[in-house]
Amino acid sequence: MPIHVIAAGFDPFHTHRFNPSQTSVEQLPDTVKIDEEHTALVAKLVLPTCCQGAWDCLRPAVDAVREQPFFVLLSGLAESRDRIYLERFALNVRQYRIPDNAGHTHNDEYLEAGPDAIRTKVSVLELSGYLRKKRIPADVSNYAGAFICNETYYRSLNRWQAQENCLGVLFVHLPPFRKYFKTLGK
Repeated sequence: MPIHVIAAGFDPFHTHRFNPSQTSVEQLPDTVKIDEEHTALVAKLVLPTCCQGAWDCLRPAVDAVREQPFFVLLSGLAESRDRIYLERFALNVRQYRIPDNAGHTHNDEYLEAGPDAIRTKVSVLELSGYLRKKRIPADVSNYAGAFICNETYYRSLNRWQAQENCLGVLFVHLPPFRKYFKTLGK
């Protein structure tokens, strides 16, 4: 039985003409051979940077495969960072410092019924260590901010992480490519 990976990034927002999470997701292969018995089928989504639009795009894609083993891999742009950050928690809060692409603004609001924070069951310390051994600059962050990235992460963790077939939900923040390549010394 294949493993379904739903990989999602976001479209450009605010003053950014392009979003490395969109580019990265679009470059992923359609299938990945994990071992002799397992193959991952990769569904690639580019989410709108809009509070409801992102969720309306992601939710049906994941719900369509949740009866089989699945993993949700979310990614977004963290403009101030210079390396990949694996997000440990998502917070039940909306605190937008800028409007989303549809003009929505939110100030100190709960996202939905649920705990104040949800921790991913993915071992972010182990994964960041593995990436660093492969000479990929990576670190762990304790929360995914309070904009659309966090909102999508929280809703995903709250809806799917506890399901039997869910192998994990993880949010990865990517730096702008120019900062990342500078960190790599290129």
